[in-house]
Amino acid sequence: MPGAITMATVAALVAGVGLVTAGTLKEIIPVIATRIPEAMFKSLKEQDGELAWDDSLEMSVYDAIAVGVGMGRNKQGEKLIEHVLEEATLSGFSDADGLYHLSSLLTVLKARDAVTVITPHAVEMARLLDLPVEEMLKAPFQHAKNFAEEYGAYVVLKGKYTIITSPDDLQVVDATGNPGLATGGSSDVLTGMMLAMILQDQVIFPAICNACYLHGTSADLAVEHKRSVYDLTATDIIAWIREVYRMIS
Repeated sequence: MPGAITMATVAALVAGVGLVTAGTLKEIIPVIATRIPEAMFKSLKEQDGELAWDDSLEMSVYDAIAVGVGMGRNKQGEKLIEHVLEEATLSGFSDADGLYHLSSLLTVLKARDAVTVITPHAVEMARLLDLPVEEMLKAPFQHAKNFAEEYGAYVVLKGKYTIITSPDDLQVVDATGNPGLATGGSSDVLTGMMLAMILQDQVIFPAICNACYLHGTSADLAVEHKRSVYDLTATDIIAWIREVYRMIS
């Protein structure tokens, strides 16, 4: 999904990441590069048009890695997620398809020492917990807390009010945002923003909270001034990041 990685990369740059490398299939790179001249690119191995396992992929050259954005759900993708969890001794983020694969890798996640952030919505969280969605939604704070404690991960449980949970029992509710954030690509944009916040050397938990605030407030400003909750797009959210920075500076 070239659109997903494009939006995540642009969001990271606009939110202040500094330098970013987008890893994707070789034939997709020229498409993305025309949209993001500021980005660098890493060509990943492929098989039958999908990501393939690459044991030469070096993790230590990156300060943080966001994985899962638009990568698909083939078995080779699961091996890539496992490699990130095992080898990347730095901040890691799992979104969308990455969360799909993560449900089979919880033992690996639990053994991980480095920071990991996951950004599930209710259905994805329920799948990770192996619970019906309705049951998870009856006690979202407790379920997010239990998962964060057991697996040592920061959990950003997205919804009308996003619940941000740390492995050491901190919980914050982010009340920014509007129904327009249900639009496709919104989570990709959040992943890029979160990568930027972490790489600005902020303390991890405030950095995650700041990313959620930036994401939701950008959507709120877009709806207040130019869009409605019906026609808001993910790229609209990116376009308003700069206005949020101006507002709070």
